[in-house]
Amino acid sequence: MQRFFSIFCAFVLLAFLVGCGNGNVSLRGTVTFADTGEPLTQGTVSFLHSDGRQSRGTIQPDGTYVVGTETATDGLPPGTYRVVITGADKGIPPEGDTGGSYTWVPQIDRRYEDPATSELSVTVDATTRTFDIQVDRFTGAGGGR
Repeated sequence: MQRFFSIFCAFVLLAFLVGCGNGNVSLRGTVTFADTGEPLTQGTVSFLHSDGRQSRGTIQPDGTYVVGTETATDGLPPGTYRVVITGADKGIPPEGDTGGSYTWVPQIDRRYEDPATSELSVTVDATTRTFDIQVDRFTGAGGGR
């Protein structure tokens, strides 16, 4: 009986160390503006792999995100990813408008929306846990597309 218990405990420990999940790496981070350190309060951070895999995280009001592939927070498979940020526009009501119509104003440089121009990338492995991102503000002249 003692031997059975020892083998059982070793099996449980091994399962814990190896993991019984999908092999994804839990990844989280914060998106902030490079000039002030203030958080970007909305948008989506997408992780695009060259083989077509895609994982994403929704940016929270405090600038944080958690990456998900199958579910909202299940992480992403190990690999190298191009990173894009979308939906980071802020709705501003026109002066005096109470009807709820908004003008959408980009908050970050538009280059972050395109995998070819974002310049953001990350290699994720078993030791990667965080990926904090600093972004430039949209300037509308020269600084954005």
